[in-house]
Amino acid sequence: SPGLQAYEGRHAAFNVLSGDDTQSAFGVRRLRLGIRGTIPKTEGAVTYLATVDAGQNASTSDGPALMDGSATYSSPWGPRFRAGQFKLATMDETLEAFHITTDLIDFSVVAARLLQERAIDEGVQTGAAYSFRDIGVMLFDTVSFSNQLRLSYALSVTNGKARAIDEDDAKDVGGRVQLAWLPKPQQEFKPDRNELALFAWGLEGSRHYSDTQRVDRLRAGGGAQFMWDWLRLRTEAVWAKGALPTGAAPPFPGNPVAVAPDAKAWGGTFLFGARVVEPLELDLGFNRLDQQYDEEAPRRIFTEVVIGAQYFLDAKAKVALNYAWRDISAPDGSPDAKRIVDTVAPKLSVQATVRY
Repeated sequence: SPGLQAYEGRHAAFNVLSGDDTQSAFGVRRLRLGIRGTIPKTEGAVTYLATVDAGQNASTSDGPALMDGSATYSSPWGPRFRAGQFKLATMDETLEAFHITTDLIDFSVVAARLLQERAIDEGVQTGAAYSFRDIGVMLFDTVSFSNQLRLSYALSVTNGKARAIDEDDAKDVGGRVQLAWLPKPQQEFKPDRNELALFAWGLEGSRHYSDTQRVDRLRAGGGAQFMWDWLRLRTEAVWAKGALPTGAAPPFPGNPVAVAPDAKAWGGTFLFGARVVEPLELDLGFNRLDQQYDEEAPRRIFTEVVIGAQYFLDAKAKVALNYAWRDISAPDGSPDAKRIVDTVAPKLSVQATVRY
């Protein structure tokens, strides 16, 4: 159509890795350096964590970025108190340590579009991604009800803007609760422990939208996970309202990503992993996002099916291969919108991970 003539011969943004036309590339996706320790003369009660990422990803588009910078006080009566910049207690997928327990290379479309946040200026996204982090305080703890039953909770008050000076008095309030049954209690503090867990979370606040407008932002969800030796199953659901990134219009590189002030979306994820034979694991992910589901022309439905394999060289190194089949539909979109989303292509990724 005449409206798309300027983009003739170009690839849509969801089909490129960088620039206007890059569809294959090598890269150092994450180069994360960190330090963790205990504050002297606190008898182990106060610990600290600081990490910086110098890789090539959404969080470092403006250059190397501070990822974590927090101190944690473990009180003798139970609860722990954390202050600084830290990960928010939301989706289980976003809480995983990518170098230890993450099974798939990319975040799901649900996590990436509903929880991966950037600053908003005059209704469009700007700057680097926040990496599911914020600056503030958090109270959290785990309570034992029996030898095998654990209740964990986290409550947070944060700025709603990571890696930046707070420019207003508005705050985000968040919370997460999880009930877990541990068949092998001796594994309690292992990241890949055997468990049957149920969890729910919520995060509410407001965002600067333009010089004259603030908008409410709500994210909430829940899910379940079952891990038993060689088998892993996890499913999560997320609901979102307000400050919702809806993509560029039209969706080509260089166009700003618009943010809808009051739009709604919901999404679901499913993950299956099986360590079929040592040291090989096979993985399967299914993700679906229904964006602006209560509107007609703007509605988009994203579907992903990811087939993956991981080969563990040792406890600290692995190689992963992912093939992602992707689909986007615009049920009530314009002919141009339907024509563009029909071009979405599969994605093949290979990643080597080493931690030290």
